[in-house]
Amino acid sequence: MIVSLCQRYPHLRPIALRADGGLSPHLRVFLNGQVARPQHLTSSLCDGDEVMLFPAIGGG
Repeated sequence: MIVSLCQRYPHLRPIALRADGGLSPHLRVFLNGQVARPQHLTSSLCDGDEVMLFPAIGGG
């Protein structure tokens, strides 16, 4: 899913993926309102699926 999105939207790649192709630790991915699990990140999207990308934030 993430690789396909980066192919469709090339400007997303440096934000979403590390140099080695792994998911950036600074990004949180949600699929249809739920935290995307690792198996979701490699699956295909279906019509109507909603993907949300948020920067990870910390606080204290």
